[in-house]
Amino acid sequence: MADISWIFAQAQEIHAFFVSIFYLIVTLLLTIGVVTEYFKFPLGGTPQFPVLVGRVLVASILLVAYPDISNSIASVADALAAKIGSFNDVDRVLAAAGETLKNHSWSWTSLADSLLWLVTYLAYFLLYVTVFFFDAAIIYGSSPGPDVHAVPLFDEHLTPVCTPELLQKHPLASPDDLARHTLLHPTRDHADWKLWLSRAGTTGVDANAGPTFQSLDLATSAATQGFGVAMGDRTLVAEDVAANRLVMPFDLVVETGARYYFVYPDCVARQLKVTLFSKWIEACRWDQPAVS
Repeated sequence: MADISWIFAQAQEIHAFFVSIFYLIVTLLLTIGVVTEYFKFPLGGTPQFPVLVGRVLVASILLVAYPDISNSIASVADALAAKIGSFNDVDRVLAAAGETLKNHSWSWTSLADSLLWLVTYLAYFLLYVTVFFFDAAIIYGSSPGPDVHAVPLFDEHLTPVCTPELLQKHPLASPDDLARHTLLHPTRDHADWKLWLSRAGTTGVDANAGPTFQSLDLATSAATQGFGVAMGDRTLVAEDVAANRLVMPFDLVVETGARYYFVYPDCVARQLKVTLFSKWIEACRWDQPAVS
């Protein structure tokens, strides 16, 4: 699975930068405003000092309220983005948007369709932008990154998964039998399958064969629909295995050294919602069985 901890680090740097320069800019503008208003005396005017103070107060409130504002924007974007379906890649969305625009017949009768089309793609890009502005996140990687509060959730343990029906149709008595199956990859580099097959000591299976998906979740979802054998995380597929939607045909489970974390920057550490959620998710952690 791809390491996305850089997204959180970048968002933190952007937020910290604006916070660091906010009060400097406000002080500078307030000083300019006071000087400008002062020179109204010789001209017979009335300085509006209370207006300046009010504007500074509003700006400060907006800075403090920014996390709640961004959360509201993200919630609206989430609801609208549900219309997009599987459009989870920018290149694909742009290509689809261009094709739609080229083939669209503009008329008054198609106004409703045109508005729906516009809202759909705007919602996608709004959602794409808001990923960089958030209070907290669950990330995946070898470390949570510097200068963040981190709650370790669980380590990544990989093992192949498929549907019971697929396993019954094409049994997997040994890892070599995977050569007769379609491998579903959660990353472009196919590193997960390469690692597991290497630990299994298998040389007759092409680790580069099979379709590639954008995430572990998408590859696992494809496996539940019977499209092939996916490399799944033991913790993340536990619910599907318990419901008999997926099975783990092999005992070998490989620990990758990566881990899932709940992380948040120091600037939101005292927010009640972050504190409560952090305590709740830490209490939900469970002990994992030993790796085979």
